[in-house]
Amino acid sequence: MGKGRTTWESIGGNNQEQIGGNSGVIEVFDENDKRVATILQCCGSKFEQKPVSGYDSSIPDIRKYLGKDGQPAECPVDVMVLDHVHMDHVGGIEHYLRMGYEFPTIVCSAYTANKLRSIISSSRDLDPDKMPSIKIDNKYSINENDAKNKVDIELLPVSHSVPGAVAVYYKTPSAKIFHSGDMKADQTIPFGNPTDFKRMEEISKEGVDAVLVDSTSVSKEGETREEASMIAEYAELLEQYPGKRIIMPMLGTAMQRLGTLYQAADKAGIKDVVLLGYSLVDSYQKLAKSGMDMKSLGSPDMKITDARVERQGKEVPKKNCIMPITGAFGQDTAPLALAAKGEHQLLKLNPETDVVVMTQNTIPVNNIPEIMAEIEASIKAMGIPFVWGPHASGHGSKEDCKKVYQAITKNKPEGKDVYAIPVHGGMHQLKVGAEVAQECGLKSWVRPNSQKIEFSEAGVKTLAAEKSKWIAINDKNDNFMAPDFEYSVITEDYKVVETLDYDKPQQFECKTKDGRSFVKYKFPNKAANSNEKEGGKRKDYDSKKQTDNRDNYRKNKKKKGNNKAVYMQAARGGKRR
Repeated sequence: MGKGRTTWESIGGNNQEQIGGNSGVIEVFDENDKRVATILQCCGSKFEQKPVSGYDSSIPDIRKYLGKDGQPAECPVDVMVLDHVHMDHVGGIEHYLRMGYEFPTIVCSAYTANKLRSIISSSRDLDPDKMPSIKIDNKYSINENDAKNKVDIELLPVSHSVPGAVAVYYKTPSAKIFHSGDMKADQTIPFGNPTDFKRMEEISKEGVDAVLVDSTSVSKEGETREEASMIAEYAELLEQYPGKRIIMPMLGTAMQRLGTLYQAADKAGIKDVVLLGYSLVDSYQKLAKSGMDMKSLGSPDMKITDARVERQGKEVPKKNCIMPITGAFGQDTAPLALAAKGEHQLLKLNPETDVVVMTQNTIPVNNIPEIMAEIEASIKAMGIPFVWGPHASGHGSKEDCKKVYQAITKNKPEGKDVYAIPVHGGMHQLKVGAEVAQECGLKSWVRPNSQKIEFSEAGVKTLAAEKSKWIAINDKNDNFMAPDFEYSVITEDYKVVETLDYDKPQQFECKTKDGRSFVKYKFPNKAANSNEKEGGKRKDYDSKKQTDNRDNYRKNKKKKGNNKAVYMQAARGGKRR
Protein backbone atom coordinates (compact mmCIF):
# COMPACT_ATOMS: atom_id res chain seq x y z
CA MET A 1 0.00 0.00 0.00
CA GLY A 2 1.24 3.49 -0.88
CA LYS A 3 0.75 6.87 0.71
CA GLY A 4 -2.71 8.20 1.39
CA ARG A 5 -5.69 6.01 2.11
CA THR A 6 -8.56 4.25 0.35
CA THR A 7 -11.92 3.29 1.85
CA TRP A 8 -14.53 0.79 0.72
CA GLU A 9 -18.12 0.90 1.97
CA SER A 10 -21.11 -1.27 1.15
CA ILE A 11 -24.00 1.19 0.95
CA GLY A 12 -26.45 -1.61 0.14
CA GLY A 13 -26.28 -5.35 -0.49
CA ASN A 14 -24.63 -6.53 2.74
CA ASN A 15 -28.03 -6.57 4.37
CA GLN A 16 -29.17 -8.06 7.65
CA GLU A 17 -31.44 -10.50 5.85
CA GLN A 18 -32.41 -10.71 2.18
CA ILE A 19 -30.17 -9.82 -0.76
CA GLY A 20 -30.68 -6.84 -3.05
CA GLY A 21 -30.15 -3.10 -3.30
CA ASN A 22 -26.49 -3.56 -4.14
CA SER A 23 -24.29 -0.46 -4.09
CA GLY A 24 -20.79 0.37 -2.89
CA VAL A 25 -18.42 3.33 -2.84
CA ILE A 26 -14.63 3.66 -3.00
CA GLU A 27 -13.11 6.91 -1.77
CA VAL A 28 -9.44 7.78 -2.35
CA PHE A 29 -7.49 10.35 -0.30
CA ASP A 30 -3.96 11.65 -0.88
CA GLU A 31 -1.16 11.91 1.70
CA ASN A 32 -2.64 15.23 2.92
CA ASP A 33 -6.01 13.53 3.38
CA LYS A 34 -7.55 15.40 0.47
CA ARG A 35 -10.18 13.45 -1.42
CA VAL A 36 -8.87 12.79 -4.95
CA ALA A 37 -11.33 10.22 -6.30
CA THR A 38 -14.77 8.80 -5.54
CA ILE A 39 -16.26 5.81 -7.37
CA LEU A 40 -19.75 4.37 -7.05
CA GLN A 41 -20.40 0.76 -8.01
CA CYS A 42 -24.03 0.02 -8.86
CA CYS A 43 -27.27 1.29 -7.40
CA GLY A 44 -29.81 -1.52 -7.24
CA SER A 45 -33.30 -2.02 -5.90
CA LYS A 46 -34.44 -4.50 -3.27
CA PHE A 47 -37.73 -6.39 -3.03
CA GLU A 48 -39.72 -5.56 0.08
CA GLN A 49 -42.26 -7.76 1.83
CA LYS A 50 -45.08 -5.25 1.47
CA PRO A 51 -47.42 -6.89 4.01
CA VAL A 52 -44.63 -6.46 6.59
CA SER A 53 -42.84 -3.25 5.57
CA GLY A 54 -45.64 -1.43 3.76
CA TYR A 55 -43.37 -0.73 0.77
CA ASP A 56 -43.02 -2.14 -2.75
CA SER A 57 -39.23 -1.89 -2.85
CA SER A 58 -36.28 0.14 -1.59
CA ILE A 59 -32.98 1.52 -2.89
CA PRO A 60 -29.76 2.47 -1.04
CA ASP A 61 -29.45 6.11 -0.03
CA ILE A 62 -26.75 7.57 -2.30
CA ARG A 63 -28.12 11.15 -2.39
CA LYS A 64 -24.96 12.77 -1.04
CA TYR A 65 -22.99 11.43 -4.02
CA LEU A 66 -25.33 12.87 -6.68
CA GLY A 67 -25.94 16.38 -7.92
CA LYS A 68 -29.49 17.62 -8.22
CA ASP A 69 -31.15 20.27 -10.39
CA GLY A 70 -27.78 21.67 -11.45
CA GLN A 71 -26.40 21.82 -7.91
CA PRO A 72 -23.19 19.84 -7.10
CA ALA A 73 -23.19 16.79 -4.86
CA GLU A 74 -22.05 16.91 -1.26
CA CYS A 75 -19.43 14.26 -2.19
CA PRO A 76 -18.99 14.50 -5.98
CA VAL A 77 -18.42 11.21 -7.78
CA ASP A 78 -15.94 10.80 -10.63
CA VAL A 79 -17.53 7.74 -12.20
CA MET A 80 -20.11 5.01 -11.58
CA VAL A 81 -19.22 1.43 -12.53
CA LEU A 82 -21.93 -1.15 -13.28
CA ASP A 83 -21.00 -4.84 -13.05
CA HIS A 84 -24.20 -6.03 -14.81
CA VAL A 85 -27.74 -4.99 -15.61
CA HIS A 86 -29.98 -6.92 -13.20
CA MET A 87 -32.35 -4.67 -11.28
CA ASP A 88 -30.76 -5.44 -7.91
CA HIS A 89 -27.71 -3.61 -9.34
CA VAL A 90 -29.24 -0.89 -11.56
CA GLY A 91 -32.88 -0.59 -10.44
CA GLY A 92 -32.23 2.51 -8.30
CA ILE A 93 -30.91 4.60 -11.19
CA GLU A 94 -34.30 5.35 -12.75
CA HIS A 95 -35.74 6.37 -9.38
CA TYR A 96 -32.96 8.86 -8.67
CA LEU A 97 -33.36 10.28 -12.18
CA ARG A 98 -37.08 10.60 -11.53
CA MET A 99 -36.37 12.59 -8.34
CA GLY A 100 -34.16 15.01 -10.29
CA TYR A 101 -30.72 13.68 -9.35
CA GLU A 102 -27.86 13.65 -11.85
CA PHE A 103 -25.42 10.79 -12.37
CA PRO A 104 -21.74 10.94 -13.25
CA THR A 105 -20.41 9.12 -16.29
CA ILE A 106 -21.37 5.43 -16.12
CA VAL A 107 -18.82 2.82 -17.27
CA CYS A 108 -19.93 -0.71 -18.17
CA SER A 109 -20.03 -3.41 -20.86
CA ALA A 110 -21.86 -2.96 -24.16
CA TYR A 111 -24.79 -5.19 -23.23
CA THR A 112 -25.23 -3.49 -19.85
CA ALA A 113 -25.16 -0.07 -21.54
CA ASN A 114 -27.70 -1.00 -24.21
CA LYS A 115 -30.09 -2.64 -21.77
CA LEU A 116 -29.79 0.20 -19.23
CA ARG A 117 -30.64 2.77 -21.90
CA SER A 118 -33.70 0.69 -22.74
CA ILE A 119 -34.79 0.43 -19.09
CA ILE A 120 -34.57 4.20 -18.66
CA SER A 121 -36.18 5.13 -21.99
CA SER A 122 -39.06 2.67 -21.51
CA SER A 123 -40.00 4.36 -18.21
CA ARG A 124 -42.43 6.75 -19.83
CA ASP A 125 -42.73 9.00 -16.78
CA LEU A 126 -38.98 9.74 -17.04
CA ASP A 127 -37.81 12.78 -18.99
CA PRO A 128 -35.77 11.36 -21.93
CA ASP A 129 -33.37 14.30 -21.62
CA LYS A 130 -32.23 12.91 -18.24
CA MET A 131 -30.39 9.95 -19.82
CA PRO A 132 -26.95 9.75 -18.13
CA SER A 133 -23.71 9.61 -20.10
CA ILE A 134 -22.71 5.95 -20.55
CA LYS A 135 -19.24 4.88 -21.65
CA ILE A 136 -18.66 1.38 -22.99
CA ASP A 137 -15.14 0.30 -22.09
CA ASN A 138 -13.16 -2.23 -20.06
CA LYS A 139 -10.69 0.37 -18.75
CA TYR A 140 -11.11 3.79 -17.19
CA SER A 141 -8.73 6.12 -15.36
CA ILE A 142 -9.24 9.01 -12.94
CA ASN A 143 -6.53 11.71 -12.58
CA GLU A 144 -4.85 10.22 -15.64
CA ASN A 145 -2.19 12.95 -15.84
CA ASP A 146 -1.41 12.95 -12.12
CA ALA A 147 0.85 9.96 -11.43
CA LYS A 148 0.65 10.36 -7.64
CA ASN A 149 -3.15 10.28 -7.55
CA LYS A 150 -4.04 8.18 -10.59
CA VAL A 151 -6.79 5.57 -10.14
CA ASP A 152 -7.14 2.77 -12.70
CA ILE A 153 -10.32 0.73 -13.16
CA GLU A 154 -10.42 -2.51 -15.14
CA LEU A 155 -13.50 -4.54 -16.06
CA LEU A 156 -12.96 -8.23 -16.79
CA PRO A 157 -15.61 -10.73 -17.92
CA VAL A 158 -17.40 -13.13 -15.57
CA SER A 159 -20.14 -15.68 -16.19
CA HIS A 160 -23.63 -14.82 -15.00
CA SER A 161 -27.22 -15.40 -16.13
CA VAL A 162 -27.20 -12.09 -18.05
CA PRO A 163 -24.58 -11.26 -20.72
CA GLY A 164 -22.06 -8.49 -20.17
CA ALA A 165 -21.39 -9.22 -16.48
CA VAL A 166 -17.97 -8.10 -15.23
CA ALA A 167 -15.67 -8.20 -12.24
CA VAL A 168 -13.95 -4.90 -11.37
CA TYR A 169 -10.31 -4.30 -10.40
CA TYR A 170 -9.61 -0.97 -8.68
CA LYS A 171 -5.99 0.17 -8.49
CA THR A 172 -5.53 3.27 -6.33
CA PRO A 173 -2.27 4.76 -4.94
CA SER A 174 -3.03 3.21 -1.55
CA ALA A 175 -4.94 -0.01 -2.29
CA LYS A 176 -5.72 -2.69 -4.85
CA ILE A 177 -9.30 -3.96 -4.56
CA PHE A 178 -10.87 -6.74 -6.63
CA HIS A 179 -14.70 -7.04 -6.79
CA SER A 180 -16.07 -10.22 -8.38
CA GLY A 181 -19.50 -8.81 -9.28
CA ASP A 182 -22.22 -11.46 -9.62
CA MET A 183 -20.47 -14.51 -11.01
CA LYS A 184 -19.96 -18.23 -11.30
CA ALA A 185 -17.07 -20.28 -12.68
CA ASP A 186 -19.05 -21.64 -15.69
CA GLN A 187 -16.95 -21.61 -18.89
CA THR A 188 -19.85 -22.63 -21.19
CA ILE A 189 -22.14 -19.58 -21.27
CA PRO A 190 -23.54 -19.02 -24.79
CA PHE A 191 -23.06 -15.23 -24.84
CA GLY A 192 -20.01 -13.18 -23.94
CA ASN A 193 -16.69 -14.28 -22.50
CA PRO A 194 -16.72 -16.57 -19.45
CA THR A 195 -15.08 -15.85 -16.09
CA ASP A 196 -11.48 -14.86 -16.77
CA PHE A 197 -9.45 -16.76 -14.17
CA LYS A 198 -6.27 -16.29 -16.18
CA ARG A 199 -6.49 -12.51 -15.84
CA MET A 200 -7.21 -12.90 -12.11
CA GLU A 201 -3.98 -14.88 -11.74
CA GLU A 202 -2.09 -12.10 -13.55
CA ILE A 203 -3.63 -9.49 -11.24
CA SER A 204 -2.54 -11.54 -8.22
CA LYS A 205 1.10 -10.72 -9.02
CA GLU A 206 0.41 -7.07 -8.18
CA GLY A 207 -0.50 -7.92 -4.59
CA VAL A 208 -4.24 -7.40 -4.18
CA ASP A 209 -5.22 -6.01 -0.78
CA ALA A 210 -8.89 -6.98 -0.71
CA VAL A 211 -11.18 -9.39 -2.55
CA LEU A 212 -14.93 -8.80 -2.51
CA VAL A 213 -16.78 -11.92 -3.69
CA ASP A 214 -20.43 -12.68 -4.47
CA SER A 215 -21.84 -14.66 -1.52
CA THR A 216 -25.37 -15.35 -2.78
CA SER A 217 -24.96 -19.12 -3.23
CA VAL A 218 -21.77 -19.75 -1.25
CA SER A 219 -23.71 -21.94 1.21
CA LYS A 220 -24.29 -24.52 -1.54
CA GLU A 221 -21.73 -27.30 -1.78
CA GLY A 222 -19.87 -28.02 -4.98
CA GLU A 223 -19.80 -25.90 -8.13
CA THR A 224 -22.80 -24.23 -9.76
CA ARG A 225 -24.12 -26.19 -12.71
CA GLU A 226 -22.88 -25.14 -16.15
CA GLU A 227 -25.40 -23.65 -18.56
CA ALA A 228 -24.43 -25.98 -21.42
CA SER A 229 -25.03 -29.05 -19.26
CA MET A 230 -28.79 -28.46 -19.56
CA ILE A 231 -29.02 -28.47 -23.38
CA ALA A 232 -29.35 -32.26 -23.73
CA GLU A 233 -31.73 -32.48 -20.76
CA TYR A 234 -34.04 -29.82 -22.19
CA ALA A 235 -33.86 -31.43 -25.64
CA GLU A 236 -35.02 -34.77 -24.19
CA LEU A 237 -37.84 -32.98 -22.38
CA LEU A 238 -38.98 -31.23 -25.57
CA GLU A 239 -38.93 -34.49 -27.50
CA GLN A 240 -41.57 -35.87 -25.14
CA TYR A 241 -44.14 -33.43 -26.61
CA PRO A 242 -43.87 -33.72 -30.41
CA GLY A 243 -45.88 -31.19 -32.41
CA LYS A 244 -46.86 -29.18 -29.33
CA ARG A 245 -46.49 -25.49 -28.56
CA ILE A 246 -44.15 -25.68 -25.56
CA ILE A 247 -44.54 -22.56 -23.43
CA MET A 248 -41.37 -21.86 -21.42
CA PRO A 249 -41.68 -19.15 -18.70
CA MET A 250 -38.42 -17.40 -17.84
CA LEU A 251 -36.97 -14.10 -16.65
CA GLY A 252 -36.95 -11.37 -19.27
CA THR A 253 -33.23 -10.71 -18.84
CA ALA A 254 -32.07 -14.37 -18.76
CA MET A 255 -30.41 -14.41 -22.17
CA GLN A 256 -27.97 -17.18 -21.25
CA ARG A 257 -30.99 -19.40 -20.53
CA LEU A 258 -32.65 -18.34 -23.78
CA GLY A 259 -29.48 -19.43 -25.59
CA THR A 260 -29.70 -22.81 -23.89
CA LEU A 261 -33.37 -23.25 -24.85
CA TYR A 262 -32.61 -22.21 -28.44
CA GLN A 263 -29.91 -24.88 -28.73
CA ALA A 264 -32.11 -27.50 -27.05
CA ALA A 265 -34.97 -26.80 -29.48
CA ASP A 266 -32.61 -27.18 -32.44
CA LYS A 267 -31.29 -30.45 -31.02
CA ALA A 268 -34.89 -31.70 -30.59
CA GLY A 269 -35.77 -30.84 -34.19
CA ILE A 270 -37.90 -27.80 -33.30
CA LYS A 271 -37.07 -24.91 -35.62
CA ASP A 272 -39.47 -22.19 -34.45
CA VAL A 273 -38.86 -20.02 -31.38
CA VAL A 274 -41.64 -17.54 -30.54
CA LEU A 275 -40.90 -14.84 -27.94
CA LEU A 276 -43.63 -13.22 -25.83
CA GLY A 277 -43.09 -10.49 -23.26
CA TYR A 278 -41.73 -6.97 -23.70
CA SER A 279 -38.61 -7.35 -21.53
CA LEU A 280 -37.73 -10.69 -23.14
CA VAL A 281 -38.00 -9.36 -26.69
CA ASP A 282 -36.11 -6.22 -25.71
CA SER A 283 -33.28 -8.22 -24.12
CA TYR A 284 -33.05 -10.38 -27.25
CA GLN A 285 -32.82 -7.28 -29.43
CA LYS A 286 -30.05 -5.87 -27.26
CA LEU A 287 -27.98 -9.02 -27.84
CA ALA A 288 -27.62 -8.21 -31.53
CA LYS A 289 -26.97 -4.55 -30.77
CA SER A 290 -24.14 -5.65 -28.46
CA GLY A 291 -22.50 -7.90 -31.06
CA MET A 292 -23.95 -11.23 -29.91
CA ASP A 293 -25.87 -13.43 -32.37
CA MET A 294 -28.46 -15.95 -31.16
CA LYS A 295 -28.70 -17.55 -34.61
CA SER A 296 -25.03 -18.50 -34.51
CA LEU A 297 -25.93 -21.07 -31.83
CA GLY A 298 -28.19 -23.18 -34.06
CA SER A 299 -28.72 -24.50 -37.56
CA PRO A 300 -29.51 -22.07 -40.42
CA ASP A 301 -33.20 -23.06 -40.58
CA MET A 302 -33.93 -21.89 -37.00
CA LYS A 303 -36.37 -18.97 -36.79
CA ILE A 304 -37.14 -16.49 -34.01
CA THR A 305 -40.46 -14.61 -34.07
CA ASP A 306 -41.86 -11.85 -31.85
CA ALA A 307 -45.40 -13.03 -30.99
CA ARG A 308 -46.66 -9.45 -31.12
CA VAL A 309 -46.47 -9.42 -34.94
CA GLU A 310 -49.75 -11.36 -34.83
CA ARG A 311 -51.42 -8.02 -34.11
CA GLN A 312 -50.19 -6.90 -37.54
CA GLY A 313 -51.92 -9.85 -39.19
CA LYS A 314 -48.76 -11.93 -39.59
CA GLU A 315 -48.64 -15.66 -38.98
CA VAL A 316 -47.15 -16.87 -35.70
CA PRO A 317 -46.39 -20.58 -35.16
CA LYS A 318 -48.95 -22.25 -32.87
CA LYS A 319 -47.54 -25.79 -32.86
CA ASN A 320 -44.21 -27.60 -33.05
CA CYS A 321 -42.47 -24.61 -31.49
CA ILE A 322 -41.08 -23.39 -28.20
CA MET A 323 -42.51 -20.18 -26.77
CA PRO A 324 -40.30 -18.52 -24.13
CA ILE A 325 -42.46 -16.03 -22.21
CA THR A 326 -42.01 -13.73 -19.23
CA GLY A 327 -43.63 -14.20 -15.84
CA ALA A 328 -41.51 -16.89 -14.16
CA PHE A 329 -41.91 -15.09 -10.81
CA GLY A 330 -45.70 -14.81 -11.16
CA GLN A 331 -45.80 -11.11 -12.06
CA ASP A 332 -49.50 -10.32 -12.41
CA THR A 333 -49.14 -8.33 -15.67
CA ALA A 334 -46.79 -10.81 -17.39
CA PRO A 335 -48.03 -13.30 -20.04
CA LEU A 336 -47.87 -16.38 -17.78
CA ALA A 337 -50.18 -15.04 -15.06
CA LEU A 338 -52.56 -13.45 -17.56
CA ALA A 339 -52.74 -16.60 -19.69
CA ALA A 340 -53.43 -18.71 -16.59
CA LYS A 341 -56.49 -16.50 -15.99
CA GLY A 342 -57.51 -16.54 -19.66
CA GLU A 343 -56.89 -12.80 -19.93
CA HIS A 344 -53.93 -12.51 -22.31
CA GLN A 345 -54.78 -11.04 -25.72
CA LEU A 346 -52.37 -13.21 -27.71
CA LEU A 347 -51.69 -16.29 -25.58
CA LYS A 348 -54.83 -18.42 -25.31
CA LEU A 349 -53.96 -21.70 -23.60
CA ASN A 350 -55.31 -24.85 -25.23
CA PRO A 351 -55.02 -28.37 -23.74
CA GLU A 352 -54.95 -29.82 -27.26
CA THR A 353 -51.82 -27.97 -28.30
CA ASP A 354 -49.99 -26.59 -25.24
CA VAL A 355 -47.48 -27.71 -22.62
CA VAL A 356 -45.85 -25.47 -19.99
CA VAL A 357 -42.21 -26.14 -19.04
CA MET A 358 -40.74 -23.87 -16.33
CA THR A 359 -37.12 -22.84 -16.90
CA GLN A 360 -36.52 -20.85 -13.71
CA ASN A 361 -36.75 -21.75 -10.03
CA THR A 362 -38.85 -19.53 -7.79
CA ILE A 363 -37.33 -17.33 -5.09
CA PRO A 364 -38.71 -17.07 -1.53
CA VAL A 365 -39.63 -13.36 -1.76
CA ASN A 366 -43.00 -11.56 -1.74
CA ASN A 367 -45.03 -14.79 -1.75
CA ILE A 368 -43.63 -15.78 -5.16
CA PRO A 369 -43.72 -19.55 -4.37
CA GLU A 370 -47.38 -19.30 -3.35
CA ILE A 371 -48.27 -17.23 -6.43
CA MET A 372 -46.51 -19.71 -8.71
CA ALA A 373 -48.31 -22.62 -7.02
CA GLU A 374 -51.65 -20.95 -7.83
CA ILE A 375 -50.63 -20.41 -11.45
CA GLU A 376 -49.49 -24.02 -11.75
CA ALA A 377 -52.79 -25.27 -10.29
CA SER A 378 -54.83 -23.07 -12.66
CA ILE A 379 -52.99 -24.32 -15.73
CA LYS A 380 -53.18 -27.96 -14.66
CA ALA A 381 -56.91 -27.51 -14.10
CA MET A 382 -57.20 -26.68 -17.82
CA GLY A 383 -55.79 -30.12 -18.59
CA ILE A 384 -52.40 -28.70 -19.67
CA PRO A 385 -49.18 -30.44 -18.54
CA PHE A 386 -47.07 -28.21 -16.27
CA VAL A 387 -43.45 -29.39 -15.89
CA TRP A 388 -40.47 -27.96 -13.99
CA GLY A 389 -37.36 -28.10 -16.18
CA PRO A 390 -33.71 -28.01 -15.02
CA HIS A 391 -32.21 -24.80 -13.68
CA ALA A 392 -28.71 -23.40 -13.12
CA SER A 393 -28.10 -20.40 -10.91
CA GLY A 394 -26.16 -17.38 -12.11
CA HIS A 395 -24.34 -17.25 -8.76
CA GLY A 396 -21.31 -19.27 -7.73
CA SER A 397 -21.50 -22.03 -5.11
CA LYS A 398 -18.74 -22.77 -2.61
CA GLU A 399 -16.26 -24.19 -5.15
CA ASP A 400 -16.84 -21.29 -7.59
CA CYS A 401 -15.99 -18.82 -4.82
CA LYS A 402 -12.90 -20.83 -3.89
CA LYS A 403 -11.69 -20.60 -7.48
CA VAL A 404 -11.86 -16.80 -7.31
CA TYR A 405 -9.97 -16.67 -3.99
CA GLN A 406 -7.37 -19.09 -5.28
CA ALA A 407 -6.86 -17.26 -8.58
CA ILE A 408 -6.55 -13.81 -7.02
CA THR A 409 -3.92 -15.05 -4.51
CA LYS A 410 -2.09 -17.57 -6.72
CA ASN A 411 0.93 -15.37 -7.48
CA LYS A 412 0.74 -12.90 -4.60
CA PRO A 413 4.01 -11.53 -3.22
CA GLU A 414 5.42 -13.59 -0.37
CA GLY A 415 4.07 -12.53 3.01
CA LYS A 416 1.31 -10.42 1.48
CA ASP A 417 -1.95 -10.45 3.48
CA VAL A 418 -5.09 -10.53 1.36
CA TYR A 419 -8.40 -9.66 2.99
CA ALA A 420 -11.68 -11.22 1.91
CA ILE A 421 -14.77 -9.06 2.36
CA PRO A 422 -17.83 -11.10 1.28
CA VAL A 423 -20.58 -9.06 -0.44
CA HIS A 424 -24.04 -9.53 -1.95
CA GLY A 425 -25.79 -11.44 0.82
CA GLY A 426 -27.55 -11.48 4.14
CA MET A 427 -25.48 -11.91 7.29
CA HIS A 428 -25.65 -15.72 7.16
CA GLN A 429 -24.35 -15.81 3.59
CA LEU A 430 -21.59 -13.31 4.36
CA LYS A 431 -20.39 -15.38 7.33
CA VAL A 432 -20.25 -18.55 5.25
CA GLY A 433 -18.37 -16.60 2.57
CA ALA A 434 -15.83 -15.51 5.18
CA GLU A 435 -15.32 -19.11 6.32
CA VAL A 436 -14.71 -20.23 2.72
CA ALA A 437 -12.14 -17.44 2.27
CA GLN A 438 -10.34 -18.55 5.43
CA GLU A 439 -10.15 -22.09 4.06
CA CYS A 440 -8.29 -20.58 1.08
CA GLY A 441 -5.77 -18.84 3.33
CA LEU A 442 -7.20 -15.32 3.30
CA LYS A 443 -8.00 -13.13 6.25
CA SER A 444 -11.71 -12.31 6.24
CA TRP A 445 -14.06 -9.72 7.62
CA VAL A 446 -17.85 -9.64 7.64
CA ARG A 447 -18.97 -6.05 7.35
CA PRO A 448 -22.59 -4.84 7.13
CA ASN A 449 -23.80 -1.85 5.13
CA SER A 450 -22.30 1.53 6.12
CA GLN A 451 -19.23 -0.06 7.76
CA LYS A 452 -16.19 1.47 6.04
CA ILE A 453 -12.91 -0.40 5.69
CA GLU A 454 -9.76 1.70 5.32
CA PHE A 455 -6.55 0.69 3.54
CA SER A 456 -3.33 2.67 4.14
CA GLU A 457 0.39 2.27 4.88
CA ALA A 458 -0.58 1.79 8.52
CA GLY A 459 -2.60 -1.32 7.61
CA VAL A 460 -6.25 -2.22 7.30
CA LYS A 461 -8.89 -1.11 9.79
CA THR A 462 -12.62 -0.65 10.23
CA LEU A 463 -13.99 2.86 10.71
CA ALA A 464 -16.96 3.84 12.84
CA ALA A 465 -20.22 3.02 11.07
CA GLU A 466 -23.15 5.33 10.44
CA LYS A 467 -26.69 4.01 10.53
CA SER A 468 -27.70 2.64 7.16
CA LYS A 469 -30.53 4.46 5.37
CA TRP A 470 -32.68 3.46 2.44
CA ILE A 471 -35.18 5.15 0.14
CA ALA A 472 -38.48 3.26 0.37
CA ILE A 473 -40.68 3.21 -2.74
CA ASN A 474 -44.42 2.94 -3.15
CA ASP A 475 -46.39 3.16 -6.38
CA LYS A 476 -49.66 4.72 -5.25
CA ASN A 477 -51.30 3.75 -8.56
CA ASP A 478 -50.01 0.17 -8.32
CA ASN A 479 -49.65 0.35 -12.10
CA PHE A 480 -46.22 0.11 -13.70
CA MET A 481 -47.69 1.44 -16.97
CA ALA A 482 -48.77 4.69 -15.27
CA PRO A 483 -46.99 4.82 -11.91
CA ASP A 484 -47.23 7.48 -9.22
CA PHE A 485 -44.19 6.92 -7.05
CA GLU A 486 -43.84 8.05 -3.45
CA TYR A 487 -40.38 8.11 -1.83
CA SER A 488 -39.51 8.04 1.88
CA VAL A 489 -36.14 7.90 3.67
CA ILE A 490 -36.19 5.02 6.15
CA THR A 491 -33.81 3.23 8.51
CA GLU A 492 -33.08 -0.49 8.18
CA ASP A 493 -35.81 -1.17 10.74
CA TYR A 494 -38.32 0.80 8.56
CA LYS A 495 -38.62 3.95 10.66
CA VAL A 496 -39.48 6.91 8.41
CA VAL A 497 -36.93 9.72 8.58
CA GLU A 498 -38.46 12.00 5.94
CA THR A 499 -40.66 12.04 2.85
CA LEU A 500 -39.04 13.17 -0.39
CA ASP A 501 -40.87 15.54 -2.72
CA TYR A 502 -40.10 15.77 -6.43
CA ASP A 503 -41.56 17.39 -9.54
CA LYS A 504 -43.92 14.85 -11.06
CA PRO A 505 -44.78 14.94 -14.76
CA GLN A 506 -48.35 15.80 -15.69
CA GLN A 507 -50.38 12.82 -16.90
CA PHE A 508 -52.70 12.85 -19.93
CA GLU A 509 -55.21 10.07 -20.55
CA CYS A 510 -55.20 8.89 -24.17
CA LYS A 511 -56.82 6.11 -26.18
CA THR A 512 -55.66 3.98 -29.06
CA LYS A 513 -57.78 3.46 -32.18
CA ASP A 514 -59.15 0.23 -30.74
CA GLY A 515 -60.18 1.98 -27.52
CA ARG A 516 -57.39 0.91 -25.16
CA SER A 517 -56.36 3.53 -22.60
CA PHE A 518 -52.79 4.68 -22.04
CA VAL A 519 -51.00 7.61 -20.44
CA LYS A 520 -48.70 10.26 -21.90
CA TYR A 521 -46.62 12.73 -19.88
CA LYS A 522 -45.62 16.38 -19.94
CA PHE A 523 -42.47 17.00 -17.94
CA PRO A 524 -41.93 19.96 -15.57
CA ASN A 525 -40.29 23.10 -16.99
CA LYS A 526 -40.95 22.01 -20.57
CA ALA A 527 -43.20 23.53 -23.19
CA ALA A 528 -46.02 21.46 -24.59
CA ASN A 529 -44.62 18.70 -26.77
CA SER A 530 -45.64 15.48 -28.44
CA ASN A 531 -46.09 13.89 -25.02
CA GLU A 532 -49.01 16.23 -24.25
CA LYS A 533 -52.36 15.34 -25.69
CA GLU A 534 -55.69 17.05 -25.30
CA GLY A 535 -58.83 15.45 -26.58
CA GLY A 536 -56.80 12.66 -28.18
CA LYS A 537 -54.73 15.02 -30.42
CA ARG A 538 -51.35 16.64 -29.96
CA LYS A 539 -51.24 20.41 -29.72
CA ASP A 540 -48.93 20.41 -32.75
CA TYR A 541 -51.26 18.16 -34.77
CA ASP A 542 -51.91 19.51 -38.29
CA SER A 543 -54.79 17.53 -39.81
CA LYS A 544 -54.38 19.01 -43.32
CA LYS A 545 -50.66 18.19 -43.41
CA GLN A 546 -51.30 14.65 -42.21
CA THR A 547 -54.02 14.18 -44.87
CA ASP A 548 -51.72 15.50 -47.60
CA ASN A 549 -48.94 13.16 -46.51
CA ARG A 550 -51.31 10.20 -46.52
CA ASP A 551 -52.57 11.08 -50.02
CA ASN A 552 -48.97 11.38 -51.27
CA TYR A 553 -48.21 7.94 -49.86
CA ARG A 554 -51.21 6.39 -51.64
CA LYS A 555 -50.29 7.98 -54.95
CA ASN A 556 -46.68 6.84 -54.71
CA LYS A 557 -47.74 3.35 -53.68
CA LYS A 558 -49.82 3.00 -56.88
CA LYS A 559 -46.87 4.19 -58.99
CA LYS A 560 -44.04 2.32 -57.31
CA GLY A 561 -45.62 -0.53 -55.41
CA ASN A 562 -45.25 -1.09 -51.67
CA ASN A 563 -41.72 0.30 -51.37
CA LYS A 564 -40.52 1.12 -47.85
CA ALA A 565 -38.32 4.05 -48.95
CA VAL A 566 -41.21 5.62 -50.86
CA TYR A 567 -43.50 5.14 -47.87
CA MET A 568 -41.01 6.79 -45.50
CA GLN A 569 -40.51 9.69 -47.93
CA ALA A 570 -44.26 10.30 -48.22
CA ALA A 571 -44.94 9.92 -44.52
CA ARG A 572 -42.37 12.62 -43.77
CA GLY A 573 -43.94 15.11 -46.14
CA GLY A 574 -41.78 14.26 -49.14
CA LYS A 575 -38.44 14.59 -47.31
CA ARG A 576 -35.90 11.80 -47.25
CA ARG A 577 -33.82 11.32 -44.09
